[in-house]
Amino acid sequence: RSATWVLTTYETMRDHHMSLASIPFSCIIFDEMQKIKSIKSMMTQTAQSLNGEFIVGLTGTPIENSLADIWTLFDTLMPGALGWGDLKSFVTNFTMDEPDRLKELKALLQNGEGDKAPPMLRRMKHEVATDLPKKIENVLDVEMPKEQADQYQLAVSLGVNAKKKGDKR
Repeated sequence: RSATWVLTTYETMRDHHMSLASIPFSCIIFDEMQKIKSIKSMMTQTAQSLNGEFIVGLTGTPIENSLADIWTLFDTLMPGALGWGDLKSFVTNFTMDEPDRLKELKALLQNGEGDKAPPMLRRMKHEVATDLPKKIENVLDVEMPKEQADQYQLAVSLGVNAKKKGDKR
């Protein structure tokens, strides 16, 4: 409580959540925030229980898994501020089947709304790291060796059969 600042890992934050949640922080900065994108994880719940006046989230990793990740990150940073409601309402409102709604979401996040500042700043590597050499990709299409392809097909069929039987592997 008497420290000027606290630097910790997500795992330590999770393990000491009771004591950390009781401290009134002036500022909380979540670096590599993608670690707390899952609403059901203890790390996310702990992060959401922290008491901070000003909270910032940083990530160099794009949100890749689901729209629910976006909701969880912003619900951690600024609960309720974007007017999305609960997670269920959000994923009902913004679906992958409606590209126009996703464009609205992106515009809201990157441009803000009315006189509100945008809640997200997205910078592309090529915009800020101009001294990096140009990325070159060489894609080589190669077929799997027969033995590997056979094992792959076996694994796929076992997974499909397990799901049909209700196995939760």
